[in-house]
Amino acid sequence: MAQRFAGASAALLDRRAAVIERWLTGYGRSLLRLPRSVDPRELHGIAETIADALGAALAEPGCAPGASSLREVEKRVAFAGGSLGMS
Repeated sequence: MAQRFAGASAALLDRRAAVIERWLTGYGRSLLRLPRSVDPRELHGIAETIADALGAALAEPGCAPGASSLREVEKRVAFAGGSLGMS
């Protein structure tokens, strides 16, 4: 089976800094988040750990929604959401 998410995995593993910068810029401009100032430096660590786990998981053969390779990513995203909700 061909790798289904090769482009996304490559972006997250090879161009992680640019992807994270884009994520944080989008988050800072979002009208859906709580209306308060955001320091991207506080969010950088959270975004880095999610990008690292997601890039590795997407490179795994058979990666698909519900696959065991995505469990670590799901845990990290849940933790990040909880952290953001409490700040």
